[in-house]
Amino acid sequence: MSSSIANADIYLSRAITFLMLVFLGFTLLGFAAGNYGISLNDTYVLICMMALNLVPTWYIWQSAKLLGKNRWMYGGLAILGIPFAIMSLSILKISRDFPLLLKIFGRSKK
Repeated sequence: MSSSIANADIYLSRAITFLMLVFLGFTLLGFAAGNYGISLNDTYVLICMMALNLVPTWYIWQSAKLLGKNRWMYGGLAILGIPFAIMSLSILKISRDFPLLLKIFGRSKK
């Protein structure tokens, strides 16, 4: 495995970890605030989530650059929000693993 693919895997795992932390943190914050009767303004929560989404978007951007993919497409898709960032991560991960799967489970020549 080349170093650029290994670094791309590191960036992808960091993006996945940060996306999960952001999503779970805001979900738990919303539940806790609701239990105490505090009304969170949806606009502020959305702005905070979009701001924190910049970090995994940067990791997705770097990973796409190292894999030789169009970083504007993957980074631009990820900046739109957490669901799009998850979709972008999935596409990058599948596109990285697909040649390896073809090599392992390739067609047998008769």
